[in-house]
Amino acid sequence: FDTFHTTLISGQRVVDDGNKVILDDKGVKVYKSEDVLILVRGKPIMVGKRDERGRFQIPLMQVRGQWQPRVPSKRERHTLEQANSVYDLPSTEQAIKWMHAVCGYPVKSTWLKAIKAGNFHGWPLLTARNVKKYYPETDETAKGHLNQTRKNVRSTKFEQANTGDMRGKKVRDVYMKVYDTRETSFSDQTGRFPTRSQRGNKYIMVMVEMDSNAILVEPMTSRKDKEMQRAYRTLMLRLKRAGIVPKKHVIDNEVSEQMKAMIRDEFNLELQLASPGMHRVNAAEVAIRNFKCHFLSVLAGTAD
Repeated sequence: FDTFHTTLISGQRVVDDGNKVILDDKGVKVYKSEDVLILVRGKPIMVGKRDERGRFQIPLMQVRGQWQPRVPSKRERHTLEQANSVYDLPSTEQAIKWMHAVCGYPVKSTWLKAIKAGNFHGWPLLTARNVKKYYPETDETAKGHLNQTRKNVRSTKFEQANTGDMRGKKVRDVYMKVYDTRETSFSDQTGRFPTRSQRGNKYIMVMVEMDSNAILVEPMTSRKDKEMQRAYRTLMLRLKRAGIVPKKHVIDNEVSEQMKAMIRDEFNLELQLASPGMHRVNAAEVAIRNFKCHFLSVLAGTAD
């Protein structure tokens, strides 16, 4: 248990390390898997499954107006990853307010644009008409998305340029170059966060896919090659599951040779490195700024 940093132990890490956890009315005990032999006399009263994030899920059923766990059938054991309960709110206004918090307190214009694009298809009562009518004005949105320009950034004094040395033959030539950004993805890492998360994460990898206009993020414990490769594989797997297969990837020029080789050999992508000091080449730089604004709104809406 060298990776534990707090006294609040994660059950996910305990079982992933090859251990067995036994909970009873007296406390909790952790054993090695090879030292445990469990004998049961009857069928289980509840059966659950771990999802891709390591969380344990148990299906529910409604009995006399209350949600209670039940033992799923053999056919239903394959569909445990879906949502099995929906919380009924008293009005449409309350439903829009709740879903606004679920989405991370987005700006009204951004939320409406995403709804009209079909990104929230299947969400009950979440339509552009309802959002325009019942959009909640919350403090959490302003705490993350209210950007102000610093003082003394641009001078208001007029300076006349010296055009005396600008001599030469006047021509009417126009130079143009077209960049194809289709089937292209960008990625970059944020700086170190001031507070380490409960799972030991201190950085976030941000990836942008141009065709879908998606911003994907994955937390990282460090910026070492092994951890960055794990985060990159996770993000690429999310794109693959959505049916998106990019052919070109733009990344910061500070990455290691091992990271470059993995992108070329494992994913067969054309690799382009951003020039030093040219942050506008990498679209992930802007995505990091947008994600941080959204992330600040999410943090502002969490419990104290």
